[in-house]
Amino acid sequence: MSISTQPARRTIARPKGVLLPLALLMVAILAAFTLLPGLIAPHDPIALAMADRLKPPSLAHIFGTDEGGRDVFSRVVYGTRYSLGVAIAIVFASALFGVIYGAVSGMARKGIDNLMMRIVDLFFGFPALVLALAVAASIGRGLDSVALSLAII
Repeated sequence: MSISTQPARRTIARPKGVLLPLALLMVAILAAFTLLPGLIAPHDPIALAMADRLKPPSLAHIFGTDEGGRDVFSRVVYGTRYSLGVAIAIVFASALFGVIYGAVSGMARKGIDNLMMRIVDLFFGFPALVLALAVAASIGRGLDSVALSLAII
């Protein structure tokens, strides 16, 4: 019996130059959902239609309807604006805080740098989402508190 140097299975060949256009298409779709929800969503996202409750996906309702008869696809399209807004706010707040924290840590004396490093180790050792939920609960309700708590974490 001889030892083979061949891989156990072949890897699936991925055509070059496909990933970037797909990523740009996804960004374009998210931008369209965010900027033009009224043109994309086929129904009013908050209008109740009790006759259409819990319908499965169909041509009239692409993702189906919820328990109030509201079109789920329309709710997803309109909800993208809030989700993307919170995500962008979190990224910018985290970047700003991280740059300032890193600059202070880099310029500070060794004792302060070690203290700041232990604080970062504490954050890494604790589950981030649990800590974010605790911070959000202590701050209060709303998108602002969620964005702030996730940016802190």
